[in-house]
Amino acid sequence: MNKDSNFYTFLFSLLMVLVVASSLALTSESLKEKQNENVVKEKMQNIISTIGIRASRDEAQDLYKKYIKSELSLLKDGSIDENKNAFLIDLSTEIKKDVNQQRYPLFVAEM
Repeated sequence: MNKDSNFYTFLFSLLMVLVVASSLALTSESLKEKQNENVVKEKMQNIISTIGIRASRDEAQDLYKKYIKSELSLLKDGSIDENKNAFLIDLSTEIKKDVNQQRYPLFVAEM
């Protein structure tokens, strides 16, 4: 095969794109669980930092369980919604909803 031809260059480029794209997709999928775990730990870290406790991401989960005693999902009138997990509430999507459908997370800490 003539390595100076346009066909060879195109074929080589196509193979390289396929190899790199496949390896990136495989890496992304294999790390997805770790990424989700890090997001949860970071959220716990942010929540406990609001009560004045500084912790690394690895310490956050244990300290969260130690200090956060309950997670409540509140309706606009202040009543508790038992059907919604407060930790899973994403405020950026809640504010886009109708006011009557919005849920607000409340984390009760005990020092």
